[in-house]
Amino acid sequence: MEHLRDVGRAEYFLEGGIRVTAMLPYREYLLVFKENALYGLSGNAVDGWVRTRLAYETGCIAKRSPAVVKDTVFYVARDGIWIWNGTTVYKVSGHIQSDFDSWVPTTAVGINYKGEYWLSFPSSTYTVRSDPDSFRTDEIGEGRVSWFKRNLGFTQFLYNKGAGDNGNLYGAKQNVAGARECLIQLEVGDTGKDVWGASTTAIDMVAQTPYRAWDTYAWPARYIRFKPMIAQATASTGITCTHALMANMGSTTITITQYIASGTGWDMTYQTLPYTLDGENMSYYFRHNGSTSALLAGISFITERRYF
Repeated sequence: MEHLRDVGRAEYFLEGGIRVTAMLPYREYLLVFKENALYGLSGNAVDGWVRTRLAYETGCIAKRSPAVVKDTVFYVARDGIWIWNGTTVYKVSGHIQSDFDSWVPTTAVGINYKGEYWLSFPSSTYTVRSDPDSFRTDEIGEGRVSWFKRNLGFTQFLYNKGAGDNGNLYGAKQNVAGARECLIQLEVGDTGKDVWGASTTAIDMVAQTPYRAWDTYAWPARYIRFKPMIAQATASTGITCTHALMANMGSTTITITQYIASGTGWDMTYQTLPYTLDGENMSYYFRHNGSTSALLAGISFITERRYF
């Protein structure tokens, strides 16, 4: 991680690995995790940042595992599950080490749910949870908390805790050994509730960019051609998607329907635009409505300035 203010000035987190693996706000710190180190970055002015190394020989290897629960930070390290309580780090999985060693830790995901730390290992199809209030030390000073295990693995947690939400916790379950992907509502029986059921749920995805100058700011331009980069369909029937380009805050709009064939590569077919599509700004809109996922990786435009 670097913070550059001017030429020749930089702040680095050098020790503990070659990359920053996670960052998390905690008390007065921004916690910065590396694979074998934990740092705190504090301060409230550009010239007043203070970098402190908080822990040695332990760090986070699962970028989505850190979570703050009741003022305690949980995270997954190479050798187990650790906590930081503001002053000291403790490994809290020593008493379940044989289980942990059989799981794949690098893809673990964690979340604070109603005062408990939920941690899932999607590649190993296990989820554990713990209340930080159960923390204690054993006779030799090692930390431990009580863990409860379930035979479910999730690639992501979704906690509907916003205003007007239902307060439920959901887990996105990966496709393992040919099983379909699904969304599970947790804390409903031992195995949760399959929200989607056995049927296929159609996807209606819409994405739109802000209006912006794709050429020179405040200079009228003609939009001649554009090229979207879209992953080829996994379904044998292919997919159909819709592009819309809206110039001059929507005063001129054109719509293009594109068919994407099945395959494992990318479709990067140029789309020719009518000469009427010009202006100082434009917004790009993409929609895919179907039962097979579509991936839009990027778009590029060929433009020319309009001098009259």
